[in-house]
Amino acid sequence: MFEKSQELFRKSLSFIGDARDDLDTAYPFFISKGKGAYVWDIDGNEYIDFTNANGGIVLGYCNEDVDNAVIDQIKNYGNVFATQYSKKKVELASTLLEVFPNLERVVLFKTGSDATDAAIRIARMATGKDIILTSGYHGWHDWQLNMFERFRFSDERHINFRYDLDLLRNQIEKYKGQIAGVIVTPEYNYYDDAFFIELQKIVKDNNLVFILDEVASGFRFCLGGLQKKIGLDPDITCLGKGLANGYSIAAVVGKNSVMKEACLKTHMWSTYNSELVGIVASQKTLEIMKKYNVPALIEEQSKYFAEKLKSLFNEFGITGELFTHPNIFHIVFEDDELLGKFVLECAKKGVLLSKDYENMLSLGHTREIVDNALSKIHSALEALKTNGDIKEDSGKRTLSRQALEARMTEEFDGNFEYSIFKDRK
Repeated sequence: MFEKSQELFRKSLSFIGDARDDLDTAYPFFISKGKGAYVWDIDGNEYIDFTNANGGIVLGYCNEDVDNAVIDQIKNYGNVFATQYSKKKVELASTLLEVFPNLERVVLFKTGSDATDAAIRIARMATGKDIILTSGYHGWHDWQLNMFERFRFSDERHINFRYDLDLLRNQIEKYKGQIAGVIVTPEYNYYDDAFFIELQKIVKDNNLVFILDEVASGFRFCLGGLQKKIGLDPDITCLGKGLANGYSIAAVVGKNSVMKEACLKTHMWSTYNSELVGIVASQKTLEIMKKYNVPALIEEQSKYFAEKLKSLFNEFGITGELFTHPNIFHIVFEDDELLGKFVLECAKKGVLLSKDYENMLSLGHTREIVDNALSKIHSALEALKTNGDIKEDSGKRTLSRQALEARMTEEFDGNFEYSIFKDRK
């Protein structure tokens, strides 16, 4: 069923330089188009998609309102000009400050990696200090690879505290007077409200710049980000995925006390930071999300899907869990090899799930579509059982500490002792 894709894979892997087994070759096909909750590959196979372009899609693929705003901009006004500022850029910045009322200043970029890189530079400019303490995934730039042992660069300016609050305190004491700030990606499926509130207190008690990387979480839990849901008050917030429903744009939003003077001390402008396509797409996306309270609508369908999917795992005797917030959920099996087979079999049946990263729904996932996906997933599980991939039911449903630690290490190099699962044996 993937004949054209396999032929193109063989050709492309001989000269494409950035192919990775966990990303580009995770699925044995090339996606050619998407609409609503669906994507199609170059062989014509149809999938109900729960990856949503790794979180870049929140309203569904090819949302007509967003795409029409982009088409109108391109056809009638153009995209890039010599001036950095534009009326539409000012309007978008104003909207972002309405959504994040505790913050006061906006700088636009193209990608999440750009935004997190800019945020730590602003922290350095604001404080005159050099060291950044970090936890979680922030992108592909040199310092951002600290969390990956296989990709790590030697770097004494960016220190990973691995979501370990004791280690954070020790590093703050060790490098006292040298630290500009702390940047963390809120892995809300693994660490609870109390963890992030305590982390923020440690940072603020030591007068460090608190940077929250909400590139993935910014528009998933509620308008105003996870920080609004929990009650956090970061000095700088990084935004990206979901901000423009698939168009390239990111933002650094922060307090004047940190950003106002710091931004004037450095150079962060790039020609395509002012690209109007992403700006008008973002403005229209935010307009729709505000009008219909899209995160709440998605959460309603996500809860339903998660409950039904858990029931399917129980029905087929699989030791696996979905946790913990349905708007961004992870699928983890005790048998990681079985999880890989499950994701591939689901794809063959017409459902696209992510094995090692987040899964999520979009506004395009209606109840009818979700039920259709669940039926296809049931067929996939039946095929796995028939093939002997699903072993006899052990009666065990709770994941072991070992399985959870392996996933946390692989995804974001997290410390298990501070996770919500810390009491697992």
